[in-house]
Amino acid sequence: TISELNLMMNNKIPDDCDLLVLYAPTSDLTADEKTLITDYLTNGGKVLFIMGDTQNETPNLDALMKTYGMEKVDGYIADTQRSYQNNYYCFFPQLTASGDLTDGMESQMVLLLNTHGMTLTDPERDSISTTSFMTTSDNAYAVTEDSQSQAGSYVLGAVAVEDSSRFTVISAGSLIA
Repeated sequence: TISELNLMMNNKIPDDCDLLVLYAPTSDLTADEKTLITDYLTNGGKVLFIMGDTQNETPNLDALMKTYGMEKVDGYIADTQRSYQNNYYCFFPQLTASGDLTDGMESQMVLLLNTHGMTLTDPERDSISTTSFMTTSDNAYAVTEDSQSQAGSYVLGAVAVEDSSRFTVISAGSLIA
């Protein structure tokens, strides 16, 4: 059963919530929302955060990601090695996922368009393990209006696990599977 949850109106995540989905929020979490999500994860909850475009800074979302060893990079990701029809912003990421994460996928082919990326950092607690499952080639760039990063690899999907909690982040502007 799927139901919409407004954390600003309901200051509690329901006890029967099996998966909380943050689908491409366009603005930052409030401090109270961040606390609710953090408590939910601490108590064994599972969160799927699909990054999208935001208009302003997102310090609370960024802090939540950093807790679990993930950090957004500025700009759109362009992959010169795995591009589709020479459009560097439209590319096939490298997938290393298996098990439940890829259940139902008939092929390992996913096409991303206008996506953001991240890097993995050290999680805030030693009890958290963070693993990427979707990356670019080593010939990818983070591109903004003003700059372009040096060529390197970027993470497009990662999962952080601590005890029974799971925080999954997917960076997908437009995902075509």
